[in-house]
Amino acid sequence: WSSRDTTEEIGYNFVFRLMIAPDLTDAQASCYLGHNPDLRRAFGNDLVAAKRHWRNAGELEGRNACIGQV
Repeated sequence: WSSRDTTEEIGYNFVFRLMIAPDLTDAQASCYLGHNPDLRRAFGNDLVAAKRHWRNAGELEGRNACIGQV
């Protein structure tokens, strides 16, 4: 493996995971904010921002988005 292959594989996995990350419902986004106090401080009760964060970073970070819980 070269460093280029590793970088390309990581990039592919990143894009693939973003493509399949589920959209959060309003209830899930609210729960997501409740389980992630740093996001609650940053976004307040902004569910659109919470959903955007989940899609762009939260899923990849392994954050709890309450999927299957609400």
